[in-house]
Amino acid sequence: SVWVSENTVKVNGRTQPYLRNSRYEAERASRLLTSAIGSPVRVRAALVILTGSVLPNVTIKRRPTDVLILDRMDIPKCFKKSRATLTNDQVSKIFDVARRSTTWT
Repeated sequence: SVWVSENTVKVNGRTQPYLRNSRYEAERASRLLTSAIGSPVRVRAALVILTGSVLPNVTIKRRPTDVLILDRMDIPKCFKKSRATLTNDQVSKIFDVARRSTTWT
């Protein structure tokens, strides 16, 4: 069972660092991509809950405002319904920089 609140994720009653880690990694990715490109790159954290069950036992008490909480079935519609905020050139530039290992060291 998974329980989610604004700052806590519990799996089978035990607190896990998933939100803290997601926030840290999103901030790190934003900082490193921004540095490599020379203009701001916004990154939003996402936590995808994979339960291995069609009917997962997930309780969301309060959604974090800064981390998307999704299950595997939410992923396609999440991206389909979000509006584009980057041009094709911006996406290509970010992709080019993101796939370089030197960006992340």
